[in-house]
Amino acid sequence: MGPEIEKSLAYSASNIALSLQQGEQQQNVVGEHPCDLPQNPLYWLVNHLSERGISLQAGQAIITGSYYGVVKMALDVPLKLEYGGLGRFDVTFIAR
Repeated sequence: MGPEIEKSLAYSASNIALSLQQGEQQQNVVGEHPCDLPQNPLYWLVNHLSERGISLQAGQAIITGSYYGVVKMALDVPLKLEYGGLGRFDVTFIAR
């Protein structure tokens, strides 16, 4: 679901500089993971499911929380999002 990054960078990513650009608008914010480190919710989930006899499989996607909460962006306008040197993606949200 994104670029592969070094494990050591991921494990220390409790704060990330986020850059959002949509058309001429640019926002630069510092995002903070709500559980201190992004791996903490994953550890909880693995233990919680394991206690119930459920295991995770390779290829399953798990989202461990938002770094900044809700950011209001325009629909139907390309958005560039950069995660402080960890990765970048381009996306367009389309109204249905």
